[in-house]
Amino acid sequence: MPGITGPYADFLRRTACAVGLYSRTRFSATGDARDADIALREAVEERSCALDELHRRVPDAVRDDPDALSAHGTLLAQARRSADQVVRR
Repeated sequence: MPGITGPYADFLRRTACAVGLYSRTRFSATGDARDADIALREAVEERSCALDELHRRVPDAVRDDPDALSAHGTLLAQARRSADQVVRR
């Protein structure tokens, strides 16, 4: 699991950033929505890259452990579902 904890933490950090920026674009009462929209697009792209990295790392992290592969596959499925919930602009 050490091989994927860093990439998973990075994915979660980037998802949190995108969610925060989404709220700024969606609920902005000031004029900063345009800047937040640009930042949101960048954050979503970075989050996508972090998810791709996580996908690349899992097979090596659990190469000879079918039980770990099952658990990590579930982790990846949840990460994908989470990523799909964040607005893509």
